[in-house]
Amino acid sequence: MTDIRKKCKLFKEFETGNRKLSHDELCGLVTNLIQIETGTKVFIEIREKNPDFYDAQKNTKWKYDLSFMKQNNYKPQRCDNYCPYHDRCRHGKNIISTAHIRRGVMEKISGYQEIFYSMEEMQDDTYEAINRAYHADDKQYQIVKSMTAAGKSTSYLKLMSEHPEDRFLIAAPTNLLKDEIYEKARKMGIKVMKTPSLEKIKDEMPDDVWHHINNLYTGGRHRSVHPYIYEMLKKKKIPRLNEYMEEREKLRSFKGSVITTHKYLLNMDKERLDEFDSIIIDEDIIFKSVVSNQGEITVKKLKKLMRKTTDRQLSAKIKKLLKAAETYTCIELDGFEWEDDGNDKLMKFDISAFCMANHFYLRKQSDEENLEEDTIAFLKPVIFRDVKYIMVSATVSEDICYRYFGKENVNFYVCKRAAYKGSLYQYPQKSMSRSCLKNNPGIVRRLMEKFHLDEGKVITFMKENIGSLHFGNTEGSNTLEGEDILVVGTPYHTEFLYKLAAFSMGIDFNEDEKMTSQDIIYNGYAFKFTTFQNEDLRAVHFWMLESELEQAVGRARLLWNECTVHLFSNFPLSQSEMVEDFEIDKD
Repeated sequence: MTDIRKKCKLFKEFETGNRKLSHDELCGLVTNLIQIETGTKVFIEIREKNPDFYDAQKNTKWKYDLSFMKQNNYKPQRCDNYCPYHDRCRHGKNIISTAHIRRGVMEKISGYQEIFYSMEEMQDDTYEAINRAYHADDKQYQIVKSMTAAGKSTSYLKLMSEHPEDRFLIAAPTNLLKDEIYEKARKMGIKVMKTPSLEKIKDEMPDDVWHHINNLYTGGRHRSVHPYIYEMLKKKKIPRLNEYMEEREKLRSFKGSVITTHKYLLNMDKERLDEFDSIIIDEDIIFKSVVSNQGEITVKKLKKLMRKTTDRQLSAKIKKLLKAAETYTCIELDGFEWEDDGNDKLMKFDISAFCMANHFYLRKQSDEENLEEDTIAFLKPVIFRDVKYIMVSATVSEDICYRYFGKENVNFYVCKRAAYKGSLYQYPQKSMSRSCLKNNPGIVRRLMEKFHLDEGKVITFMKENIGSLHFGNTEGSNTLEGEDILVVGTPYHTEFLYKLAAFSMGIDFNEDEKMTSQDIIYNGYAFKFTTFQNEDLRAVHFWMLESELEQAVGRARLLWNECTVHLFSNFPLSQSEMVEDFEIDKD
């Protein structure tokens, strides 16, 4: 009854005696209240307290009617059938489902409607938004949110072909997507080059050379990589590495547009960026290349580094950090630029990023099942130069962009959406989190058998060792376009990452807050979900979670293909059709 009092306006009016309810309103309320043990008693007591509205002589008949309804298992009436507020409040099918949401059940919010446009309108709107962003000069960050496969890359490539006199810099999250965009641009006759990648040619160079290059990157010594390569090429012939350096030299003098990666973009200085007329970032760079780029070091190793280093600033920063960690979990310290004198070659750790970082999080071994030691985590700092950036993405969050870049620096465009041509079926009965799959061994393969899908058509957690695609590496892959696929999982990260990301964005929250079961209304559904009570922390959680799921589902390109995606997760996605009472082990 407590939850009904909180969530049902009609019941509040009945209980407080604000007005007399009609017979239809009373009947609707009663069919819901009889589902609760004390509901009948409460209903009669309220009538008796309001004799000016309700005839006392009729209470006896109401008692008989209520008893008859209970004995004959009357179902609770839908709010839409009798409540005058049904189109003004967010509610489920009836009062019971609104007040008490069962785990594993998705209650459709009455009146919730997504507005869809034609494919042509969606594509035109996407191009117009990117075109407006291209011509805008009022804000540093122009963010365009448009559906997966809505034509974002096609739109900015069209823009490039329409303005051949301009130099564009396009940044993709992966080398795979970079190569795909490059090939499309080249076929359109656009004057373009792509940045070469050491990662792609690592198998074509001696193991010891790649190992040393990788150690330099891991240790934050990025500026030492190319001098080292020059020295190696003087000593031995490494044809592929020599080609890589020649491509770099060609790129320096090239006057056309360039396709690169997020990582490469973030390491470019302002002088180089100023050579381009427009910088376009494909995909959400905050999610793909900021929050995902973490550094960490155990407290034990940090103490060792403090003792061994000859850098006084580094030693002082570690000392302050360790002192603060005795009391706090979230720690803010000043950053400084580390002068690499070559003396701190003590461990595979990005000392440069550690020195520049301002926000740190103490991960306690006592709080995390799979953490062996207390560990300090931080997001490796990235620098966005004083130039205009255009970002296009299907999953970018307006709220997160405002927090990260500053609302005063952002123009945010939300493009028109179209209905899927294919079908997205969602099965919310189990959370399908990592722990859920661990407690239900073999469940993914049983689902594969049920839907007659092989490993190549499945996206789940990497630990399941099924297929080549998994959460975290799906972007840019078109291998599943037009295919029926199975997506299994609700990709939670460890709690510390949400808190570290939120802390880095200046969000206030209780450091000790843990995820617990919450009643949620999101994407048109009311449901139970394990998340944070703090709404700002929850926003960070949902942004990251929804981004992963949308990327996975998006591999099938439902917008353009009559195929089917079966999604097993208890987090609702837009345009999903919920499948109730699904039994995994039943034919």
